[in-house]
Amino acid sequence: MGLNRNRCLSNFFFGQDQVETALRFMAAGKHMGKVLIKIQELNGFLVQDKAVVASMVVAEKRNKSDMNNVVDAVLNILCIKDLKSINPRTPLPELGMDSMTAVEIRQTLEREYEIYLTVSDIRNLNFETLMGMNNKLMENNYSHKNDTNQVLSIINILKQFYDEMSNELAIPLKTNPVEGRDEIFFLPGIEGYAGAFKILESNIKSPATCFQFQTNYELKTIEAMANFVLPHILERLKDRRKFMLIGHSFGSLVAIELARMLEVKGFIGRLILIDGAPQYLKKLIQENLRSSSQEELENNILYDIINAYESGKDVELELELKKCNSWDEKLNAWLNVLSPERKELFSKVDRRNVIHSVYVRLRAIATYNPDPMPYLRAPITLFKPLFPPILNASYDYELQDITEGKVDVHVVEGNHTTMLCATEIAMAINGELFECAATIKKT
Repeated sequence: MGLNRNRCLSNFFFGQDQVETALRFMAAGKHMGKVLIKIQELNGFLVQDKAVVASMVVAEKRNKSDMNNVVDAVLNILCIKDLKSINPRTPLPELGMDSMTAVEIRQTLEREYEIYLTVSDIRNLNFETLMGMNNKLMENNYSHKNDTNQVLSIINILKQFYDEMSNELAIPLKTNPVEGRDEIFFLPGIEGYAGAFKILESNIKSPATCFQFQTNYELKTIEAMANFVLPHILERLKDRRKFMLIGHSFGSLVAIELARMLEVKGFIGRLILIDGAPQYLKKLIQENLRSSSQEELENNILYDIINAYESGKDVELELELKKCNSWDEKLNAWLNVLSPERKELFSKVDRRNVIHSVYVRLRAIATYNPDPMPYLRAPITLFKPLFPPILNASYDYELQDITEGKVDVHVVEGNHTTMLCATEIAMAINGELFECAATIKKT
């Protein structure tokens, strides 16, 4: 009996390469005799009265070096050695893709290349489409790099220099509140002003307040900024125990710290973070303001700002900065390099201080360490842009490392700044995105 059992096990062993080859043959309307014989023999074994069959699936170890681009990654998953051997317009299911490899392809595209496709998209996918995706991804790498530089070169950050900036700490947003909804709280990006939320506020169905950091460069850490805002939130929470915090970019860090402080006091809440998280923003700074010292960081910030407003002045600024021994001297040197019309714009005290406060906040991101804090209990909804400033960030920006609650991740149209136009963000704030998802699930 034992000998027979061993013979059966030997006969019924399927190597992955055999199965994949068989699938491709069968997809082409052919069959492999050897595999067919094994299936027939296995069928006879299974119909016995006391058949015992065990199987084991061993995951194939794929080499990341085989995933240089989107096309190579999918070729590798489908075990196709040469793209020239197939018709690029042939749908992937006809090339041997089954439900398991479809899942692997989908997860690989999401994890490695941040390409998000539906099940239907995957089913209709072919290599011609994949080549188009790969070309677009390569083109976007250059524009994304410039996009990222804009995020930290403060082209977007300093847009409000052309507007009147409010000096109020708490700014009521012009929302369209529905009766019975509680007030919610917004924390702005590194610029520190509520203006960024103007494109979003009219779609919000709750009363909302944005807490501005303004040009307050005395608040040098994330914890200090959260402590500064906390009393004003507590005053507005009054008798209720629930809160919702929405943070954009830099404001996400302050929102996380505020949530921790509120939970210690017994409050229960929810966080909506718009392209922001501690490790993600640290990486963003490291990649775009590569600095080995504080002095170099100061210089790089000023180079970025001068390039945003006065092209061709960076060489002159570099010479001037070499003569400086302090940040204040560097800021004065930066102002002196500006053209007369720009100098008039930036010479106002508040607008000069914005540059100083941006520098302080960039340093606050670099030094912020959320690890010692107790785990949050609040669930987090993270919104990421379709065109992210960092292509190799982890899927959830490592937010699951700081909360016991669930982390939901959504990708929306736009970049780090323009994503605020996405209707999904307003829907999530209103609680409609989750209601919509629940309805779809039921149907």
